Amino acid sequence: AVGLNTNQRPSLVVRSSAQASPLAENEILYFLHALDEVRGEQNYSLQYSLNKSAEKISASACICYDMSDEEFYTLSRENFIPVIAVDCLINDPVFYQITLDYKKVNSHAERYFGGQDFVYCCIEPRNDGLKNEIIAAFRQVKFVSTSQDIRDCFELLKNVVVTQPTLYDIFAGMGMKLFFYRDHLDERAKITIECMNKAIDRLNIADEEHYIKV
Repeated sequence: AVGLNTNQRPSLVVRSSAQASPLAENEILYFLHALDEVRGEQNYSLQYSLNKSAEKISASACICYDMSDEEFYTLSRENFIPVIAVDCLINDPVFYQITLDYKKVNSHAERYFGGQDFVYCCIEPRNDGLKNEIIAAFRQVKFVSTSQDIRDCFELLKNVVVTQPTLYDIFAGMGMKLFFYRDHLDERAKITIECMNKAIDRLNIADEEHYIKV
């Protein structure tokens, strides 16, 4: 079985939703780059799989990035390796779950804009739980998934908050007042690897410690 041979280099596979937009796929590349910066210290190999089907994965562990509940559980049932949820609200203590602390982002944005209205703009999640948590955290939210959505932002929005490098790259220099919250990016990658190590080692962790916000 994969992961039982102590002489074998441990491997990580990242999987994403079958409904991921091109913007979401681009954002995953940033996540992979951040993972690559920290996984080398652990001697992990790292692969992003474009396969969207629910089938057995030949790896030590799998990271599911912004999947719907159905996709996540379907994939996890097919595999007997650790599966980690990143940018997914699964709320199941069997799995580690790593998400952004959106209330903290909102607090930073309120200080940055000094009482002025602002809009949190992000790539539309495939995970409904995560989407609802974002809506609850901010007074105004704009989800984007197409080029028309991006054009609407240029035309309609003045004060904008983003947390995703993909959107920052697009919006920077476009005339809007832009707050890029990025404190979580490196930390999320480090915590993902830490959770992966704990899951692979089958450490006994309290249920509440499986839910991590960065």
